[in-house]
Amino acid sequence: MNYLEKFKSIYENYSWCWLDTEYLVDTHLIANAVVYLNEVFSHKSYELNSKKQTFHNREIYKYLKNNKQDKDIAFSSIKNFSGNVIVQAGLHPVSEVPNPIECTRTHFIDKFLSDDIVLEKMRNGTMTLFLYQGWEAEDFTNSKLSYPTKFDKYNSLYEMFKSVLDDYQLPKKSIVIISSNLYGNDIKKDYGVNIIYDNCMEMNSFIGRASSEDKRYKMDYDYSIDEYLENVKTSDKVICRLSRTKDTQRDFMLYYIYRLKWLDKSLIEHKFFNNNHLNNNSLYDLAKEFCMKNDELKYLAKYFDKVRDTKILDKINKDLPFTASDIEKHKSFVPQTIHSNLPIPYDVYKKTIFSWVSTSLPDRKDMIFLNQSTFNPILHYHPILWLSYPNTAKYFKQCGYKSYDWLFESESKIDNSEFFHERFVYNLHEIYKLMNMSRDELYNKLKDNKDVLVHNRNLLLECKSIERIITKLYGVLNETKI
Repeated sequence: MNYLEKFKSIYENYSWCWLDTEYLVDTHLIANAVVYLNEVFSHKSYELNSKKQTFHNREIYKYLKNNKQDKDIAFSSIKNFSGNVIVQAGLHPVSEVPNPIECTRTHFIDKFLSDDIVLEKMRNGTMTLFLYQGWEAEDFTNSKLSYPTKFDKYNSLYEMFKSVLDDYQLPKKSIVIISSNLYGNDIKKDYGVNIIYDNCMEMNSFIGRASSEDKRYKMDYDYSIDEYLENVKTSDKVICRLSRTKDTQRDFMLYYIYRLKWLDKSLIEHKFFNNNHLNNNSLYDLAKEFCMKNDELKYLAKYFDKVRDTKILDKINKDLPFTASDIEKHKSFVPQTIHSNLPIPYDVYKKTIFSWVSTSLPDRKDMIFLNQSTFNPILHYHPILWLSYPNTAKYFKQCGYKSYDWLFESESKIDNSEFFHERFVYNLHEIYKLMNMSRDELYNKLKDNKDVLVHNRNLLLECKSIERIITKLYGVLNETKI
Protein backbone atom coordinates (compact mmCIF):
# COMPACT_ATOMS: atom_id res chain seq x y z
CA MET A 1 0.00 0.00 0.00
CA ASN A 2 1.16 3.48 -0.81
CA TYR A 3 0.92 6.46 1.54
CA LEU A 4 -2.43 7.70 0.25
CA GLU A 5 -3.99 4.25 0.72
CA LYS A 6 -2.67 4.00 4.28
CA PHE A 7 -3.95 7.50 5.04
CA LYS A 8 -7.40 6.56 3.70
CA SER A 9 -7.40 3.32 5.66
CA ILE A 10 -6.94 5.10 9.00
CA TYR A 11 -9.47 7.77 8.08
CA GLU A 12 -12.12 5.27 6.98
CA ASN A 13 -11.65 2.72 9.74
CA TYR A 14 -11.10 4.86 12.82
CA SER A 15 -12.71 7.68 14.73
CA TRP A 16 -10.96 9.77 17.38
CA CYS A 17 -11.59 11.76 20.48
CA TRP A 18 -9.61 13.54 23.16
CA LEU A 19 -9.53 13.43 26.93
CA ASP A 20 -12.28 15.35 28.66
CA THR A 21 -10.29 15.82 31.86
CA GLU A 22 -6.78 16.63 33.00
CA TYR A 23 -4.66 14.16 34.92
CA LEU A 24 -2.46 15.67 37.62
CA VAL A 25 -0.02 14.69 40.33
CA ASP A 26 -0.50 17.34 42.98
CA THR A 27 -0.73 20.44 40.78
CA HIS A 28 1.57 19.15 38.03
CA LEU A 29 0.04 18.22 34.68
CA ILE A 30 0.62 14.68 33.39
CA ALA A 31 -1.94 14.36 30.59
CA ASN A 32 -4.57 16.48 28.91
CA ALA A 33 -6.49 16.82 25.66
CA VAL A 34 -4.78 17.15 22.26
CA VAL A 35 -6.25 17.30 18.76
CA TYR A 36 -3.31 16.14 16.64
CA LEU A 37 -5.31 13.66 14.53
CA ASN A 38 -8.14 16.14 14.14
CA GLU A 39 -5.66 18.45 12.46
CA VAL A 40 -3.93 15.81 10.35
CA PHE A 41 -7.24 14.50 9.03
CA SER A 42 -8.88 17.86 8.31
CA HIS A 43 -8.58 19.45 4.88
CA LYS A 44 -8.71 22.92 6.45
CA SER A 45 -5.43 22.28 8.25
CA TYR A 46 -3.62 22.12 4.91
CA GLU A 47 -4.94 25.43 3.60
CA LEU A 48 -2.37 28.19 3.74
CA ASN A 49 -4.56 31.10 2.74
CA SER A 50 -7.87 32.19 1.28
CA LYS A 51 -6.66 31.15 -2.19
CA LYS A 52 -6.76 27.55 -0.95
CA GLN A 53 -3.05 27.13 -1.53
CA THR A 54 -1.95 24.14 0.47
CA PHE A 55 1.03 22.40 1.99
CA HIS A 56 1.97 18.72 2.33
CA ASN A 57 0.20 16.53 -0.23
CA ARG A 58 -2.36 17.85 -2.69
CA GLU A 59 -3.98 14.42 -3.16
CA ILE A 60 -4.47 14.13 0.61
CA TYR A 61 -6.04 17.57 0.65
CA LYS A 62 -8.44 16.76 -2.21
CA TYR A 63 -9.38 13.43 -0.63
CA LEU A 64 -10.24 15.03 2.71
CA LYS A 65 -12.13 17.88 1.11
CA ASN A 66 -14.28 15.42 -0.84
CA ASN A 67 -14.84 13.08 2.12
CA LYS A 68 -16.03 15.29 4.95
CA GLN A 69 -16.95 12.57 7.39
CA ASP A 70 -17.45 13.45 11.03
CA LYS A 71 -14.72 11.37 12.64
CA ASP A 72 -14.76 13.21 15.98
CA ILE A 73 -16.65 11.62 18.82
CA ALA A 74 -17.08 12.80 22.40
CA PHE A 75 -15.00 11.02 25.00
CA SER A 76 -18.17 10.45 27.00
CA SER A 77 -19.55 8.41 24.09
CA ILE A 78 -16.70 5.95 23.59
CA LYS A 79 -18.12 3.29 25.92
CA ASN A 80 -21.09 2.85 23.63
CA PHE A 81 -19.16 3.35 20.41
CA SER A 82 -19.02 0.18 18.33
CA GLY A 83 -16.22 1.14 15.91
CA ASN A 84 -12.48 1.60 16.26
CA VAL A 85 -11.49 4.68 18.21
CA ILE A 86 -8.23 6.45 18.98
CA VAL A 87 -8.15 8.38 22.26
CA GLN A 88 -5.72 11.29 22.08
CA ALA A 89 -3.86 12.56 25.12
CA GLY A 90 -1.03 14.99 25.57
CA LEU A 91 1.72 13.38 27.64
CA HIS A 92 3.76 15.78 29.77
CA PRO A 93 7.01 14.98 31.58
CA VAL A 94 6.79 15.48 35.33
CA SER A 95 10.06 16.40 36.98
CA GLU A 96 8.73 18.06 40.12
CA VAL A 97 8.22 14.81 42.07
CA PRO A 98 10.83 12.25 43.22
CA ASN A 99 9.20 9.37 41.27
CA PRO A 100 7.89 10.98 38.07
CA ILE A 101 7.66 7.87 35.89
CA GLU A 102 5.81 5.92 38.53
CA CYS A 103 3.47 8.87 39.05
CA THR A 104 2.77 9.00 35.31
CA ARG A 105 1.52 5.46 35.57
CA THR A 106 -0.41 5.63 38.86
CA HIS A 107 -1.94 9.08 38.37
CA PHE A 108 -2.77 8.75 34.70
CA ILE A 109 -2.44 5.33 33.01
CA ASP A 110 -3.86 3.26 35.90
CA LYS A 111 -6.72 5.71 36.38
CA PHE A 112 -7.50 5.70 32.67
CA LEU A 113 -7.58 1.90 32.60
CA SER A 114 -9.64 1.58 35.77
CA ASP A 115 -12.81 1.63 33.70
CA ASP A 116 -13.70 -1.97 32.77
CA ILE A 117 -15.22 -1.03 29.41
CA VAL A 118 -12.19 1.04 28.42
CA LEU A 119 -9.89 -1.79 29.46
CA GLU A 120 -11.84 -4.36 27.46
CA LYS A 121 -11.81 -2.16 24.36
CA MET A 122 -8.05 -1.77 24.71
CA ARG A 123 -7.66 -5.52 25.10
CA ASN A 124 -9.79 -6.42 22.09
CA GLY A 125 -8.03 -3.88 19.85
CA THR A 126 -10.92 -1.52 19.20
CA MET A 127 -9.40 1.31 21.26
CA THR A 128 -5.91 2.78 20.98
CA LEU A 129 -4.44 5.26 23.42
CA PHE A 130 -2.48 7.81 21.38
CA LEU A 131 -0.04 9.71 23.58
CA TYR A 132 1.29 12.88 21.98
CA GLN A 133 4.59 14.32 23.21
CA GLY A 134 5.54 16.11 20.03
CA TRP A 135 6.42 19.28 21.92
CA GLU A 136 9.08 17.34 23.84
CA ALA A 137 12.09 15.19 23.01
CA GLU A 138 12.49 12.80 25.93
CA ASP A 139 14.83 9.84 26.08
CA PHE A 140 12.45 6.94 26.70
CA THR A 141 15.26 4.43 27.20
CA ASN A 142 17.21 6.01 30.02
CA SER A 143 15.67 8.75 32.07
CA LYS A 144 18.60 9.31 34.40
CA LEU A 145 19.57 12.45 32.52
CA SER A 146 16.16 14.02 32.85
CA TYR A 147 14.60 12.52 35.95
CA PRO A 148 15.67 11.86 39.55
CA THR A 149 15.16 8.12 39.06
CA LYS A 150 16.81 7.18 42.32
CA PHE A 151 13.38 7.21 43.96
CA ASP A 152 11.45 5.84 41.00
CA LYS A 153 10.12 2.34 40.65
CA TYR A 154 11.01 2.37 36.94
CA ASN A 155 14.35 3.00 35.26
CA SER A 156 12.84 4.41 32.10
CA LEU A 157 9.61 5.33 30.38
CA TYR A 158 10.06 2.35 28.07
CA GLU A 159 10.14 0.06 31.09
CA MET A 160 7.03 1.64 32.56
CA PHE A 161 4.95 1.41 29.39
CA LYS A 162 6.07 -2.18 28.80
CA SER A 163 4.92 -3.05 32.35
CA VAL A 164 1.52 -1.48 31.60
CA LEU A 165 1.11 -3.67 28.51
CA ASP A 166 2.15 -6.77 30.45
CA ASP A 167 0.20 -6.11 33.66
CA TYR A 168 -3.04 -5.28 31.88
CA GLN A 169 -2.57 -7.94 29.17
CA LEU A 170 -2.84 -5.36 26.40
CA PRO A 171 -1.79 -5.85 22.79
CA LYS A 172 1.16 -3.75 21.69
CA LYS A 173 -1.05 -1.69 19.35
CA SER A 174 -3.22 -0.48 22.23
CA ILE A 175 -0.71 2.24 23.13
CA VAL A 176 1.25 4.38 20.70
CA ILE A 177 3.42 7.33 21.68
CA ILE A 178 4.67 10.06 19.40
CA SER A 179 7.79 12.04 20.23
CA SER A 180 9.93 14.67 18.50
CA ASN A 181 13.24 13.16 19.64
CA LEU A 182 14.91 12.23 16.35
CA TYR A 183 17.66 10.50 18.28
CA GLY A 184 15.10 7.83 19.17
CA ASN A 185 15.25 6.51 15.62
CA ASP A 186 18.78 5.26 16.29
CA ILE A 187 17.59 2.97 19.08
CA LYS A 188 17.93 -0.51 17.61
CA LYS A 189 16.57 -2.53 20.50
CA ASP A 190 12.90 -3.51 20.47
CA TYR A 191 11.56 -2.43 23.85
CA GLY A 192 8.10 -3.81 23.10
CA VAL A 193 6.47 -0.36 23.05
CA ASN A 194 5.29 1.61 20.03
CA ILE A 195 6.99 5.00 19.92
CA ILE A 196 7.03 7.04 16.74
CA TYR A 197 9.93 9.50 16.56
CA ASP A 198 9.78 12.29 13.99
CA ASN A 199 9.60 16.05 13.37
CA CYS A 200 6.21 16.49 14.97
CA MET A 201 6.58 20.27 15.07
CA GLU A 202 7.22 20.57 11.34
CA MET A 203 3.51 20.96 10.59
CA ASN A 204 3.05 23.57 13.32
CA SER A 205 4.63 26.18 11.08
CA PHE A 206 1.46 25.97 9.00
CA ILE A 207 -1.40 25.02 11.31
CA GLY A 208 -3.58 27.99 12.14
CA ARG A 209 -2.20 30.38 9.56
CA ALA A 210 -5.12 30.22 7.20
CA SER A 211 -7.65 30.81 9.96
CA SER A 212 -5.71 33.58 11.71
CA GLU A 213 -7.57 36.87 11.95
CA ASP A 214 -4.52 38.98 11.22
CA LYS A 215 -3.00 38.62 7.76
CA ARG A 216 0.50 39.10 9.14
CA TYR A 217 0.21 35.69 10.78
CA LYS A 218 -0.47 34.12 7.42
CA MET A 219 2.23 32.74 5.27
CA ASP A 220 2.76 34.46 1.94
CA TYR A 221 2.96 31.46 -0.33
CA ASP A 222 4.05 33.71 -3.18
CA TYR A 223 7.01 35.09 -1.24
CA SER A 224 9.92 34.40 -3.57
CA ILE A 225 13.63 33.86 -3.20
CA ASP A 226 14.18 37.01 -5.27
CA GLU A 227 12.06 38.98 -2.82
CA TYR A 228 14.15 37.61 0.04
CA LEU A 229 17.37 38.57 -1.77
CA GLU A 230 16.06 42.09 -2.31
CA ASN A 231 15.36 42.29 1.42
CA VAL A 232 18.96 41.25 2.04
CA LYS A 233 20.11 44.32 0.12
CA THR A 234 17.97 46.76 2.07
CA SER A 235 17.41 45.32 5.55
CA ASP A 236 19.02 47.19 8.44
CA LYS A 237 18.67 44.06 10.60
CA VAL A 238 20.75 40.94 10.08
CA ILE A 239 20.15 38.62 13.05
CA CYS A 240 16.74 37.21 13.92
CA ARG A 241 16.93 35.99 17.55
CA LEU A 242 13.59 34.87 18.95
CA SER A 243 13.07 33.52 22.44
CA ARG A 244 9.64 32.95 23.90
CA THR A 245 10.57 30.80 26.89
CA LYS A 246 12.98 31.08 29.81
CA ASP A 247 16.33 29.41 29.32
CA THR A 248 19.90 29.86 30.49
CA GLN A 249 21.64 29.64 27.12
CA ARG A 250 19.16 32.08 25.59
CA ASP A 251 20.16 34.65 28.20
CA PHE A 252 23.79 34.05 27.19
CA MET A 253 22.86 34.68 23.58
CA LEU A 254 21.18 37.96 24.44
CA TYR A 255 24.07 39.07 26.64
CA TYR A 256 26.60 38.45 23.87
CA ILE A 257 24.49 40.27 21.31
CA TYR A 258 25.00 43.28 23.57
CA ARG A 259 28.61 42.40 24.44
CA LEU A 260 29.68 42.15 20.80
CA LYS A 261 27.66 45.22 19.80
CA TRP A 262 25.24 43.45 17.49
CA LEU A 263 22.11 44.89 19.06
CA ASP A 264 21.44 47.51 16.38
CA LYS A 265 21.66 44.81 13.71
CA SER A 266 19.40 42.34 15.54
CA LEU A 267 15.68 41.79 15.75
CA ILE A 268 15.02 40.25 19.15
CA GLU A 269 12.14 38.70 21.01
CA HIS A 270 13.10 38.11 24.62
CA LYS A 271 10.77 38.62 27.56
CA PHE A 272 12.57 37.11 30.53
CA PHE A 273 16.17 37.57 31.62
CA ASN A 274 17.88 36.23 34.73
CA ASN A 275 21.19 37.84 35.66
CA ASN A 276 22.15 34.74 37.65
CA HIS A 277 22.22 32.68 34.47
CA LEU A 278 25.42 34.53 33.57
CA ASN A 279 27.19 33.42 36.78
CA ASN A 280 28.81 30.36 35.28
CA ASN A 281 32.53 30.88 35.88
CA SER A 282 33.48 27.43 34.63
CA LEU A 283 31.90 28.16 31.25
CA TYR A 284 33.90 31.37 30.89
CA ASP A 285 37.10 29.60 31.90
CA LEU A 286 36.53 26.76 29.47
CA ALA A 287 35.49 29.08 26.63
CA LYS A 288 38.51 31.35 27.15
CA GLU A 289 40.90 28.39 27.27
CA PHE A 290 39.33 26.96 24.12
CA CYS A 291 39.77 30.28 22.33
CA MET A 292 43.42 30.55 23.30
CA LYS A 293 44.17 27.07 21.97
CA ASN A 294 42.76 27.90 18.52
CA ASP A 295 44.41 30.60 16.45
CA GLU A 296 41.25 31.47 14.54
CA LEU A 297 39.36 31.98 17.82
CA LYS A 298 41.93 33.88 19.93
CA TYR A 299 40.31 37.23 19.20
CA LEU A 300 37.21 36.07 21.14
CA ALA A 301 39.11 35.20 24.34
CA LYS A 302 38.81 38.75 25.73
CA TYR A 303 35.03 38.43 25.74
CA PHE A 304 35.09 35.59 28.24
CA ASP A 305 36.40 37.35 31.33
CA LYS A 306 34.71 36.29 34.56
CA VAL A 307 33.54 39.78 35.40
CA ARG A 308 30.19 40.40 33.82
CA ASP A 309 29.64 43.85 32.43
CA THR A 310 27.12 45.30 34.88
CA LYS A 311 26.35 48.17 32.52
CA ILE A 312 25.25 45.64 29.90
CA LEU A 313 23.17 43.73 32.45
CA ASP A 314 21.51 46.95 33.59
CA LYS A 315 20.77 47.95 30.01
CA ILE A 316 19.28 44.54 29.19
CA ASN A 317 16.97 44.69 32.19
CA LYS A 318 16.01 48.24 31.29
CA ASP A 319 15.30 47.31 27.66
CA LEU A 320 13.17 44.25 28.47
CA PRO A 321 10.83 42.99 27.20
CA PHE A 322 11.82 42.74 23.55
CA THR A 323 8.93 42.15 21.18
CA ALA A 324 10.12 41.46 17.65
CA SER A 325 6.98 41.71 15.57
CA ASP A 326 4.79 44.71 14.97
CA ILE A 327 1.70 42.57 15.27
CA GLU A 328 2.69 41.41 18.74
CA LYS A 329 2.92 44.98 19.97
CA HIS A 330 -0.85 45.36 19.89
CA LYS A 331 -2.65 45.79 23.19
CA SER A 332 -3.94 42.21 23.49
CA PHE A 333 -0.44 40.75 23.30
CA VAL A 334 1.02 40.96 26.81
CA PRO A 335 4.80 41.43 26.50
CA GLN A 336 5.65 39.62 29.74
CA THR A 337 3.51 36.61 28.89
CA ILE A 338 4.77 33.47 27.17
CA HIS A 339 3.08 33.01 23.79
CA SER A 340 5.21 30.03 22.83
CA ASN A 341 2.57 28.24 20.79
CA LEU A 342 1.38 31.11 18.64
CA PRO A 343 2.57 31.28 15.05
CA ILE A 344 5.60 33.50 14.55
CA PRO A 345 4.45 36.53 12.58
CA TYR A 346 5.67 36.83 9.08
CA ASP A 347 7.19 40.30 9.39
CA VAL A 348 10.16 39.34 11.61
CA TYR A 349 11.69 37.23 8.86
CA LYS A 350 11.19 39.78 6.11
CA LYS A 351 13.09 42.32 8.20
CA THR A 352 16.13 40.06 8.85
CA ILE A 353 18.62 37.90 6.98
CA PHE A 354 19.42 34.82 9.06
CA SER A 355 18.15 33.13 12.22
CA TRP A 356 20.26 32.35 15.27
CA VAL A 357 18.31 29.46 16.73
CA SER A 358 18.44 27.99 20.20
CA THR A 359 16.77 24.64 20.68
CA SER A 360 15.64 23.40 24.08
CA LEU A 361 18.31 22.14 26.50
CA PRO A 362 21.39 22.18 24.23
CA ASP A 363 23.50 20.46 26.90
CA ARG A 364 21.47 17.25 26.57
CA LYS A 365 23.19 14.44 24.66
CA ASP A 366 20.19 12.15 24.42
CA MET A 367 17.91 14.25 22.25
CA ILE A 368 17.63 15.90 18.86
CA PHE A 369 14.63 18.21 18.70
CA LEU A 370 13.85 20.31 15.66
CA ASN A 371 11.04 22.60 16.73
CA GLN A 372 9.29 25.64 15.26
CA SER A 373 12.35 27.80 15.83
CA THR A 374 13.97 25.75 13.05
CA PHE A 375 11.07 25.41 10.65
CA ASN A 376 9.65 28.94 10.71
CA PRO A 377 12.87 30.51 9.36
CA ILE A 378 13.04 27.96 6.56
CA LEU A 379 9.69 29.18 5.27
CA HIS A 380 11.28 32.54 4.65
CA TYR A 381 14.59 31.33 3.18
CA HIS A 382 16.61 32.10 6.29
CA PRO A 383 19.90 30.29 6.75
CA ILE A 384 20.08 28.87 10.29
CA LEU A 385 22.88 28.83 12.83
CA TRP A 386 22.02 26.49 15.70
CA LEU A 387 23.08 26.72 19.32
CA SER A 388 21.88 23.25 19.94
CA TYR A 389 22.73 19.64 20.70
CA PRO A 390 25.55 17.83 18.95
CA ASN A 391 24.48 16.30 15.62
CA THR A 392 21.62 18.74 15.04
CA ALA A 393 22.79 19.53 11.50
CA LYS A 394 23.39 15.81 10.87
CA TYR A 395 19.79 14.90 11.68
CA PHE A 396 18.52 17.97 9.86
CA LYS A 397 20.21 16.68 6.71
CA GLN A 398 18.94 13.15 7.32
CA CYS A 399 15.43 14.59 6.98
CA GLY A 400 16.35 15.72 3.47
CA TYR A 401 17.27 19.34 4.19
CA LYS A 402 20.51 20.82 2.89
CA SER A 403 23.36 22.23 4.97
CA TYR A 404 24.16 25.89 5.60
CA ASP A 405 27.91 25.22 5.84
CA TRP A 406 28.52 27.41 2.80
CA LEU A 407 27.65 30.38 5.03
CA PHE A 408 28.58 29.03 8.47
CA GLU A 409 31.82 27.19 7.79
CA SER A 410 32.10 25.85 11.35
CA GLU A 411 28.78 24.01 11.13
CA SER A 412 30.43 20.57 11.26
CA LYS A 413 32.71 21.62 14.14
CA ILE A 414 29.68 22.83 16.08
CA ASP A 415 27.79 19.68 15.24
CA ASN A 416 30.59 17.34 16.26
CA SER A 417 31.49 18.97 19.56
CA GLU A 418 30.04 17.41 22.71
CA PHE A 419 30.84 20.51 24.79
CA PHE A 420 28.48 23.45 25.03
CA HIS A 421 31.21 26.05 25.50
CA GLU A 422 32.87 24.98 22.22
CA ARG A 423 29.61 25.12 20.30
CA PHE A 424 28.87 28.55 21.78
CA VAL A 425 32.31 29.94 20.87
CA TYR A 426 31.97 28.69 17.30
CA ASN A 427 28.51 30.24 17.12
CA LEU A 428 29.95 33.63 18.06
CA HIS A 429 32.82 33.13 15.62
CA GLU A 430 30.46 32.49 12.71
CA ILE A 431 28.24 35.44 13.52
CA TYR A 432 31.28 37.69 13.98
CA LYS A 433 32.50 36.78 10.50
CA LEU A 434 29.07 37.32 8.98
CA MET A 435 28.56 40.67 10.71
CA ASN A 436 31.90 41.87 9.34
CA MET A 437 31.10 40.90 5.76
CA SER A 438 30.21 43.63 3.37
CA ARG A 439 26.58 43.56 2.41
CA ASP A 440 27.58 42.82 -1.20
CA GLU A 441 29.66 39.80 -0.13
CA LEU A 442 26.81 38.48 2.03
CA TYR A 443 24.30 39.05 -0.76
CA ASN A 444 26.46 37.18 -3.26
CA LYS A 445 26.92 34.23 -0.89
CA LEU A 446 23.19 33.95 -0.46
CA LYS A 447 22.49 34.44 -4.15
CA ASP A 448 25.05 31.79 -5.15
CA ASN A 449 23.39 29.31 -2.80
CA LYS A 450 19.78 30.27 -3.32
CA ASP A 451 19.06 26.75 -4.62
CA VAL A 452 19.69 25.49 -1.06
CA LEU A 453 17.29 28.02 0.43
CA VAL A 454 14.62 27.17 -2.15
CA HIS A 455 15.13 23.42 -1.70
CA ASN A 456 14.69 23.63 2.06
CA ARG A 457 11.59 25.77 1.79
CA ASN A 458 10.00 23.48 -0.81
CA LEU A 459 10.80 20.41 1.28
CA LEU A 460 9.19 22.02 4.31
CA LEU A 461 6.08 22.76 2.27
CA GLU A 462 5.90 19.05 1.48
CA CYS A 463 6.03 18.38 5.23
CA LYS A 464 7.20 14.80 4.77
CA SER A 465 7.04 14.17 8.52
CA ILE A 466 3.26 13.77 8.25
CA GLU A 467 3.69 11.01 5.68
CA ARG A 468 6.29 9.24 7.83
CA ILE A 469 4.18 9.52 11.00
CA ILE A 470 0.95 8.34 9.37
CA THR A 471 2.78 5.48 7.65
CA LYS A 472 4.19 4.36 11.01
CA LEU A 473 0.82 4.80 12.71
CA TYR A 474 -0.78 2.59 10.06
CA GLY A 475 1.86 -0.04 10.82
CA VAL A 476 1.08 0.15 14.54
CA LEU A 477 -2.68 -0.10 14.08
CA ASN A 478 -2.23 -3.07 11.79
CA GLU A 479 0.42 -4.60 14.07
CA THR A 480 3.21 -4.46 11.54
CA LYS A 481 6.72 -3.53 12.56
CA ILE A 482 7.46 0.23 12.57
